[in-house]
Amino acid sequence: MYAYLIKRDFGEGFPYSQKGSKYFSKGSKEWVAFLEYAFLLSFKTKHYDEASEIWLQVRDSGAFKLIPKLDLERWELYRTYLAYFVDHKSIHWGFKVEEFLSLQAFYPKEKEGYNTAFLMIQLLFLFREEEIEAIEQKVEELEEYSSEALSKKVNYRNSVFIRMLRIMLDQEFSHYYTIEKAAFYREKLNDDAVEEDFYNYIEIIPYEDLWEIILNYLKEKKRFVHYRFYNT
Repeated sequence: MYAYLIKRDFGEGFPYSQKGSKYFSKGSKEWVAFLEYAFLLSFKTKHYDEASEIWLQVRDSGAFKLIPKLDLERWELYRTYLAYFVDHKSIHWGFKVEEFLSLQAFYPKEKEGYNTAFLMIQLLFLFREEEIEAIEQKVEELEEYSSEALSKKVNYRNSVFIRMLRIMLDQEFSHYYTIEKAAFYREKLNDDAVEEDFYNYIEIIPYEDLWEIILNYLKEKKRFVHYRFYNT
């Protein structure tokens, strides 16, 4: 399962996520590790209901309180992504979008890559709300953070994707021109680069899918479609 994740062959890995938990003692360290792989494979293959059930299964187990702090922060980050994709009361309970969007990236040096994943899901919520100025600020924050804090050697896909976001801003949210001008970098996402630090530089939504979500907002949401007209 781990090999499928780092090679981004999620479709092949997903079936394993559906049949392995019975081999582990519920609540054990190995059980939690298996379910994390299962969660990521479910989420990356857009099986969001299955991903939600896995997250809730871990949260409601006694093991949740025993998960090391840095690992627990990763599970909490997964929850914010679920809150965007699923309408599940148990996932949304206590989660307030406005409060989440006001937070700053906060992960420590040893888990600095989490900050990128944190900023990416904030960006998605901002697209949903059509908060153009906040989107511009968030992309600039991603650029600054990537430039100052993240190693390009183990941060290739992040760097490529952030460049695509910059092109989107330069093209003033134009659906057509963003696709055209970012095509070169979109193709570079297909490069066979394997991240050396999977857990730190975690990509919860494959950037290929994240890009399609953003392009759909540019195509469908009025504030993006008419941005050039109102901001000439």
